[in-house]
Amino acid sequence: MIAIAGGKGGCGKTTTTLGIARSLEASGIGGRAIDLDAGMPNLHRMADVDREPPLAALVDEEGGAEIQRDSHGVEIVPAPRALAALDLSSALDAVQPRDGVALFDCPAGAGPAATAPLREAEAVILVSTSREESVEDAAKTGRMARSLGVPVLGAVVTRTQRVSRGVASELAAEQTVAIPTRGEPLTDDRVRECYDAVAGWIETWLQRRGREKYSEAERSDTTVTVRKPAIRGDRSESRTCPCCGGIRPARSSDERATDRRDRRSRRSRAARGTRSSWRGGGALSGRR
Repeated sequence: MIAIAGGKGGCGKTTTTLGIARSLEASGIGGRAIDLDAGMPNLHRMADVDREPPLAALVDEEGGAEIQRDSHGVEIVPAPRALAALDLSSALDAVQPRDGVALFDCPAGAGPAATAPLREAEAVILVSTSREESVEDAAKTGRMARSLGVPVLGAVVTRTQRVSRGVASELAAEQTVAIPTRGEPLTDDRVRECYDAVAGWIETWLQRRGREKYSEAERSDTTVTVRKPAIRGDRSESRTCPCCGGIRPARSSDERATDRRDRRSRRSRAARGTRSSWRGGGALSGRR
């Protein structure tokens, strides 16, 4: 699960979420876009799908609601009516894809609604325009993510032809991509190439994680049965990741929830002893 986040509203998070998801779907990895911006739920409009069923309805297994797909085959989960009223961890476990990557379209700001998705994510991609205030807010979001133990894979800078060294340095991102200004960015070939590049970052990250998990399995002398890559809907107990070749045992929702709680506990321990780097709370700095 990857959060598409940035502190400033209107910087292009929703467009970036959908653009990356479509690139992942086209590459064969698979993408599911989940709107977590209950205040400004725009993902379903941009994807041209219905507002119903939202995230909360999909959590209810007895409701029989199905996840929609847009015209490119990307699975779209519209935003809940109110994020605060939802058990976000359990909800995201319920809609986590068995195959592919889930992308969170995160709210703007640094309040609880913006920080909650970061706690559930396994990695973050920052989004900002090249304007100073937008870069500053995105940099704060990056520091907040790192304080929670969530790695930043890179930064997408919208409405510009190039990313300056100063902007890249402020965002502390090893990888950046510039998205040029276009009237219809999701249908522009140049913009699609940029989102394909970001999908490549994600594929590399998946491969690295697969190698790390395989090494951990070898060190613990755990015997894992390797089967053919699972197709969508397959209920095999274990499978080989179709994009990285690493072993990814199928897990129940209870096991995923336990793993998520353990990960949050490790992040909390890692964050102890740090102090706030800006007044108002939220982002934490690694400085002592």
